[in-house]
Amino acid sequence: YLSDSQNVAIFPQNQEITIKRNRDFVFDGKVRAGLFLFIGSNYSFSYNKFKINLTDVKTIKMRVVTDEVDQYGNPAQKDLISVIENSTGELLIDDMTNKSGVKKFPQYPVFNSKKDSYVFYDAPSVQTGVYKRDNFYFQIYPYSIDSIGILTKKNLLFKGHFVSAGIFPPFDETIGVQPDFSLGFKRNTPTEGYQAYGGKGNYKKEIFLSNMGLRGDGELKFLTAKAISNDFIFYPDSMNTTAKTFEIEKQAKGVEYASVKGENIYVHWLPNNDKMLVSNTTKPFSMYDEQATYTGTLQIEPNGLTGWGKLEFSTSQLTSTMFNFKEHIVDADTANFNLKTLDMADFAFKTVNVNSHIDFKERKGEFQSNGEASFVEFPQNQYI
Repeated sequence: YLSDSQNVAIFPQNQEITIKRNRDFVFDGKVRAGLFLFIGSNYSFSYNKFKINLTDVKTIKMRVVTDEVDQYGNPAQKDLISVIENSTGELLIDDMTNKSGVKKFPQYPVFNSKKDSYVFYDAPSVQTGVYKRDNFYFQIYPYSIDSIGILTKKNLLFKGHFVSAGIFPPFDETIGVQPDFSLGFKRNTPTEGYQAYGGKGNYKKEIFLSNMGLRGDGELKFLTAKAISNDFIFYPDSMNTTAKTFEIEKQAKGVEYASVKGENIYVHWLPNNDKMLVSNTTKPFSMYDEQATYTGTLQIEPNGLTGWGKLEFSTSQLTSTMFNFKEHIVDADTANFNLKTLDMADFAFKTVNVNSHIDFKERKGEFQSNGEASFVEFPQNQYI
């Protein structure tokens, strides 16, 4: 111990220190100060100033005092799962006139950070390590923090700058201890939202950062599509969520899009590929101003809306591996078409491998055989 009253101890690498004049010494290894553990090299202790210069701190590990108590009735401590890396600073052990620790100076130990340091989120336990440290990190500005022997979740805060691999524009923020005991933040976007993935979309409302990943509770827009969810998960190359509500606004001019609405919709957005894939989960999509329902997957792209699944409307059912959905028309080069009986209990006839063209404005459909592989079946007339 350099100070047992302030709980400051050193653990030199290979149990070696180099003694200098005036009881100073240098060493590599670890320094424990209150609830901080500094791991690094090129450390130097000054006896007169009663401090340690921490020149090259590879890692700072931290603990905080929680609201819980241990088996002895004392406030329980918990390790943070985040660490601070690449730091330089000085540790003031105690008042330089109080080396014996007789007096109480509760503001010590004090750590003064002298340069920017970093929190990374590239551990395999954080969304399988997708957030690479070269372009996804929180940069902590130089700071001073006292009373590091009694830190709580509320007073462990660091101002800095967040860079998110291009998911959102970089911004200044303050990170603190999150519910999972990692370092992160919760913030709101500006009223107009943030450009997402270099302007491929727009995101509004809340953003969360922790070791659970970069997440959101809000509204995401891509082309004419809009998803609202309380748990967006943003990755450097994609976004996943199950949206509470999802809709595509119909568009008749330029590139056409059909109207789509849905609830509990799985959304997988690939902004670098300019596409969004959405699939229904608990109930079908509503399409064409509620004239049809759709079960399957839709693909939204700048050149239009396609999909693969089952489209149901009026007394008809159409299945295809490639639908092309326009503002009031749906086309499929290869489809199976089934027409229900008047009592809706069965199918009056089934056609396989036809080219289909449905016009919801004119309320008519055209079907053309694709050749010898096409056939028509009349299930209700099997007794004839």
